[in-house]
Amino acid sequence: MRTVIACIFTLSLIFTSFQVFAQESSDNGGNAAQSIEEKIKHMDALWADRHKNGISQQGLEYARMLLRENAGSYDVAWRTARAAFWVAEHSSDKKVMEATGKEGYEAGLKAIELKPQGIDGYYWASAALGQYATGAGILKALFRGLGSKYEELCEKALEINRAHDWAGPLRAYGRYWYSLPAVKRDLDKSKKYLEEAVKLALMNLRNHAYLADTYFMAEEKDKALEHYTICANGKAESNDYPDAILQKKYCAGKLAELKK
Repeated sequence: MRTVIACIFTLSLIFTSFQVFAQESSDNGGNAAQSIEEKIKHMDALWADRHKNGISQQGLEYARMLLRENAGSYDVAWRTARAAFWVAEHSSDKKVMEATGKEGYEAGLKAIELKPQGIDGYYWASAALGQYATGAGILKALFRGLGSKYEELCEKALEINRAHDWAGPLRAYGRYWYSLPAVKRDLDKSKKYLEEAVKLALMNLRNHAYLADTYFMAEEKDKALEHYTICANGKAESNDYPDAILQKKYCAGKLAELKK
């Protein structure tokens, strides 16, 4: 009888220990998941402050670290592409623009691989690719076949959600047709996509800035003046503040040029 009781007691201890271990394992798994979520929140916080001195580079370095540690994370991959795009776009060094743009493009492709129906991979891959091409030189980029790749990415993003990021896919595609060399440039296409972008996201100042540039190149100066004015007088707080303050400054400069 004592032997039976001892066995029961031992089994009870083993079962209790197993329950504690299982609970601890579950808690640790939850903490790990929470940890990556918190890191992604930090990526977004750095993005929101990217207009502040040194923050955009810090955000890119943090994104690189997270992508190395979480190569299978779609959310980390597209945010890395986003961070690289911004650093590339605001670099005055063509080599940095090319290398960082390419890095962002590849991170965007990784996001597409991880989630083929997710818009952010296509959208931010195209944005970074644009900077990669600009840094390399548009003619050289076209020779490498990057133009067709850009078109494929933009068209897929448009197919998924053309209103994403304040009509970002429309804005990107409209700017593309404006930015091409004269022999391939298509200002009618540029106007088509950018006019739709403005309709879908009227408060976004980059939409107005890009449309004004296209109108100006098309020698529709009254329309250009209208949208430069809307942009220069727009409220930066109404949408993407770090980008909006830069667009306001750009459009104010264009207005000053037009009034000379």
